Amino acid sequence: MKKNALIIALFATLALLAGCAAPVIITTPAKEPLKDFSRLEIAPMQNQVVGEINQEVVDKIMTKSIKGIIELKRFSTIGVSERVSLIGSDKDLAMINQAVIKTDELTNGQADRVAMLQVTLLKYKKGSGFLRFLFGALAGGGEVSMDLTVTNRATQREILKANTTAQITGSYSSEKDVILPLSKAIVKFTKENF
Repeated sequence: MKKNALIIALFATLALLAGCAAPVIITTPAKEPLKDFSRLEIAPMQNQVVGEINQEVVDKIMTKSIKGIIELKRFSTIGVSERVSLIGSDKDLAMINQAVIKTDELTNGQADRVAMLQVTLLKYKKGSGFLRFLFGALAGGGEVSMDLTVTNRATQREILKANTTAQITGSYSSEKDVILPLSKAIVKFTKENF
């Protein structure tokens, strides 16, 4: 009986660790209050690890992030650049298409209080999926890091910069293991700072 309880506790702990968003560290403090922005524009993700994380994964991170930001209900308008490709279920894409506008549709007056969010993938260390499979989520760890930059769209002035490093805890060595922790970190950053 004790052995079963120990196994259940171990799996519950691993599930909690895998579901947590990576901590976001503010590297440049806010230069103006982010609460003043009622509109958010999401720029295409910059990928500095091209060849290690493919465009499909980047698109899935952005789709999950945009969906999570919409669900926060913090912004009167969410704009998404025409160059952002989205991949997801029909239901998710329909919800996103209904809630966002293309940034080209913002008029000059609307651009005055728009914060632009730019996400940049900086580093990807694959780790060993085999070790994670054999010994658990904490063995053979991989990681991925990204910068989050908020800019005032009207002035093009950088307002805030943050960095996060997410641990890859999936049991297989896959770049898809980065989708959930990074999208959760982007949504968490948006929730805590706007």
